[in-house]
Order: sequence, then structure tokens, then C-alpha cells
Amino acid sequence: MTMPRPNPSFLMGPAPLERPAPRRQGRSRSGRRLIPLLLLLCLLPLLHACGGDDPVDELRDVDMEEPDALPPEPLEGLQLNVAMERLEYAPGDAIPVSLQISNRSEETRTLSFRTTQRYDLVLLTDQGEVLARWSEDQVFGQALGEEVLEGDSDGPVWDVEWEAPETPGSYRLEAVILPAEGELRMGVPIEVTEG
Repeated sequence: MTMPRPNPSFLMGPAPLERPAPRRQGRSRSGRRLIPLLLLLCLLPLLHACGGDDPVDELRDVDMEEPDALPPEPLEGLQLNVAMERLEYAPGDAIPVSLQISNRSEETRTLSFRTTQRYDLVLLTDQGEVLARWSEDQVFGQALGEEVLEGDSDGPVWDVEWEAPETPGSYRLEAVILPAEGELRMGVPIEVTEG
């Protein structure tokens, strides 16, 4: 009977651990990669000088026209007019107010509104504290809209009636137009006196 031949790898035991090759002293691999990059950066000005026309010089030679005037601000030339019968009221009196936007510029202006609300009235103390807003008791549709104001013309008139405060004193009634482009405001001092 013949004996099986032993497997030499089995006899040698586990494979020895491989060690990485020792690093050579001197330049590293990353250093060798930087040399061509540095050479390219040094030669770039020479290559550019031999290249001929400079595209930047061509841009400098173009005759630039003066830019047109900037478009006007959306509310530029617009004026809010507030009309009231009087400036003194008894407590609880009705205060009729008329609001109108006028376009004093020569250009057409279009005001965009995010809801059906076009204006608001704000009642302030003489120290500037907000006491009430006309719009607090109102309901507005969620529909986009706009008002087009031709140049040098008057826009729509909105008539509003609000109640004077019950407490006598000095107040300020602010009318506000609320387009998406910004607000137009105008304040009017009013007095509430005992009648």
C-alpha cells in the first residue's frame, strides 16, 4: 500500500504575513505628480504670450453703449389721495373716507393684488400704537387682481365708512393701498371730542 504524498503547502503551515515594501527615502509619489503641474503653471505665461490675440483685449475694444435707464420703481409716480368730510368727530360717529390712487408719471403702472382686498384703514394712537384695522371685520376673496393706471391719470375711488373710537382723544387714521409691489400709505390726524 502506498502512502499518499503529503501536500507541501499543508506541511508548511499558514502563509507568512506579507509586509509592505519599505518606502524609499526621497520623493514621494505625490511629489512626482506635482512636478509636471508646476512646470505647466510656469510655462503657461510663455504659451499665452506666443498665442497671438488676447480675447480680453478684444473685449476691451468693443464699443460699449451706455446702458438704458433703469426701469422705474413700481410705485414711482403714484400718489394716494385721502378725502374726508372733516377731521373732528364725536365718539362713535361714522367717518366716511374716500381713497384714490393717482399716477403722476407719464408711464402706465400696473398694480398686482393677491386678494380682492385693495386697501385698509388703520387707527393709531398719537404715539403710533395700532388700535384697530378696518380689514379685521372684513372677508376677502382669494383671487388675484390688478389695477392699471395710465400715465398722468387718476385711478379708481374706494369709499369706506368706519366708526370713530368711543374714547375722546387725538388719533391718526392711516389709509393703505396693498399691492404686491409694496404699500402706499397716507395718514390723517383726527380728533374725537365730546359732542
